[in-house]
Amino acid sequence: MRALARGYRHFISGMAAGIDLIAAEIVVRLREEMSEAGISLEAAVPFPSQPRRWRAETRRTYERLLGQCDRVHLTADAFCVAAYRERDRYMVDSSSLLIAVQGKSEGGTARTVAYAREAGREIVLIEP
Repeated sequence: MRALARGYRHFISGMAAGIDLIAAEIVVRLREEMSEAGISLEAAVPFPSQPRRWRAETRRTYERLLGQCDRVHLTADAFCVAAYRERDRYMVDSSSLLIAVQGKSEGGTARTVAYAREAGREIVLIEP
């Protein structure tokens, strides 16, 4: 809500199982509740088969949310490890504010936060 109060209206989700999908769900809900606010949601998808090995319920949530996105950015046509990093860099490069849940000191989120710092982006870290 603070980002909305500051004028942010376009949100990008990496669409990973867990926090990314929860955040996308929140944006969709806020967009419905505040239809006049002009909120948009973009999915940054590393490759089409990303949810292939997820639980059926999580895949259904992913597909439903993907269908509610205003835009989908696809990083690669097929699985490759580099697609995750490219997706994360795309999100940072396309943003002025990064909102992330603080997690492990290593891994995708940590690398994304480090990249955002290097790029001079504002970062809001949420405690888990």
